[in-house]
Amino acid sequence: MLKLLALILPAVLLPAQSILPLDGGSELISRHHASLRLTKTTSLPAASTGAQDLVFPRIICGTGWSTKLVLVNAGSGPADFQLAFSTGDGLPSQFTVTTQPDIGTVAASGLQGTLGPNSSLNLSLAGGNTQQEAWGLLSVSGGQGMIGGYAVIRHTALGGVFSFETTIPVSAMQDTSLYVPFDNSLGFQTQLTIVNPASNLAAQVALVYRNPLGQIMLIDSVTVNAGQQMTIALPNEYPDLANQSGTIDLQANINILSAVALRYNAAFGTVAAIPGQN
Repeated sequence: MLKLLALILPAVLLPAQSILPLDGGSELISRHHASLRLTKTTSLPAASTGAQDLVFPRIICGTGWSTKLVLVNAGSGPADFQLAFSTGDGLPSQFTVTTQPDIGTVAASGLQGTLGPNSSLNLSLAGGNTQQEAWGLLSVSGGQGMIGGYAVIRHTALGGVFSFETTIPVSAMQDTSLYVPFDNSLGFQTQLTIVNPASNLAAQVALVYRNPLGQIMLIDSVTVNAGQQMTIALPNEYPDLANQSGTIDLQANINILSAVALRYNAAFGTVAAIPGQN
């Protein structure tokens, strides 16, 4: 059985024939026998950034972009989870969330619930009329439960005839020492996103850009404050890296960090994830 609790809910849209209100209207149940308990609150429980905390480092919605988050419990028992969405500055970020199994559609900046063993949950996120970027902190607890997952980022191609999508695994926040290839040729740009999930500790991140021969092309250092998300678009940030390829050597001075890279072509709408090496 899947239980889901939505937090910070100014409005709830209920699909007909799928969700029926029970006594008092505070608890809803779907035909899939999965329950959704709604609680009106203005804050999310504080994240612990512990061993079972995970990060969705990049969420993009609006202006042709959409993101779907997939949670899977591969454990032998139920797992409790909390999922909080944050802006690049670490503030709550609200999305319209549609769930599958068909529990409903809610506007929320965070969700919490229980995922049963061998079950999964899809969360399709939609934003407003402008591009909205965020990241998600997934905190997991509960006995034999073991939640993993991934994000699917989709972008509509030029002309809107079809869409490109790419898959990014949920991050275990171990990207404190990371090598990432980059390729800015043929109209593509590499976008490096860094997330500091710590609640009270800034991260100093050293970035060394090397050419294919391993020679240093550029050195930079950035500060990523607690709860902050930073996206560096090459070569917008570094014009010297236009039409260049090579590797990014990322080194952080704290022991938790999440990073992901995308290869994006604005002219055609193509988007792909770039694997990194810890």
